[in-house]
Amino acid sequence: MDALEEESFALSISSASDAEFDAVVGYLEDIIMDDEFQLLQRNFLDKYYQEFEDTEENKLTYAPIFFF
Repeated sequence: MDALEEESFALSISSASDAEFDAVVGYLEDIIMDDEFQLLQRNFLDKYYQEFEDTEENKLTYAPIFFF
């Protein structure tokens, strides 16, 4: 079985909800891989990285960062 037959077979057994899920994940991937998003993320991290700690607890200092 060649690659095209395998791909066709995989698509034929997936449900509509699986296809919709795959499409949504694809759109999300497009967004997060976009250069503009990468720049926004980098700027956010550069500005606020010192505010965050590797703990389970949410700190009150996070509120103004996310809800400005």
